[in-house]
Amino acid sequence: MKRLTSAVKSSVNPTNLQLWAIETLKTNSYLTSIPTGNIPADIKLLQKQGFQLQPSILATETNCVFLVCWRMYKIFNMSCDGFFGICIGPRTFKPVDDSRYYTNWMPGIYFWYDRTMM
Repeated sequence: MKRLTSAVKSSVNPTNLQLWAIETLKTNSYLTSIPTGNIPADIKLLQKQGFQLQPSILATETNCVFLVCWRMYKIFNMSCDGFFGICIGPRTFKPVDDSRYYTNWMPGIYFWYDRTMM
């Protein structure tokens, strides 16, 4: 998570990311996957650094786009997945309280990770 946060802050334009998310929300209003070809160029560059960010719309009522990463962890000789990423909405967006922990980067843009796995 810290590695992703650092990489995003140093290489992603938050204004362009937010504009992309807002446009994406206008054309996708349900829980859905977004084709990887439709993500911003600076996010694609993060993929070359090893971050497999899969974009998806969470739901209409949350009004945000999630860029989801996952990582497999070994705990007590068992494997489990951990999920983390970026959540983007309009500047007024604030995430709902759920099983994720959120850290605000810019108004409407949050880094998150799943509390149950990390």
